[in-house]
Amino acid sequence: MPKHPDRVSVWEATPEQVLNEVINFSQIKKSDAFYDLGSGDGCVLIRAAETHGCKVTGLEITQNLINRTLQKAKKRGVEHLVTIKNKDMRKANYRKASIVYMYLPDGAVKKMFPILLKQLKKGSKIVTLGSTHVTGDYPQLKPFKTLHIEMPERFWKLRMWIV
Repeated sequence: MPKHPDRVSVWEATPEQVLNEVINFSQIKKSDAFYDLGSGDGCVLIRAAETHGCKVTGLEITQNLINRTLQKAKKRGVEHLVTIKNKDMRKANYRKASIVYMYLPDGAVKKMFPILLKQLKKGSKIVTLGSTHVTGDYPQLKPFKTLHIEMPERFWKLRMWIV
């Protein structure tokens, strides 16, 4: 994979069982604007659009993953709900988001928290998969809820914060 100066992580597919947990855990409503930072192949975006009919936006910098997401969205009939932005997530506007989902390394999540806290409206949700101690600079922020997912090959942790 060629080096990209804006890359904050390497894409890894989300297992089906974990994907289902992410969607349920996020408490998505049709009226939500669901954002996935580093959306990869779009599996989370497309599942949210399919199951809840909400508008979804992915930020992804790898063109072949963007193309794959758009093809999947069209195949599943949700292309009218799916937007993909080829943009560095650190430079994006999140003011319209009501749920922001991140499956990123801790360092990337830590960098995103101050950006999100400045832009998200009160009551918006930040959902992370796999991140551990990301709010060190924000001791007032405690996860609203946490879910542990145990699978034979790996242990997963979902967390949600309410802004």
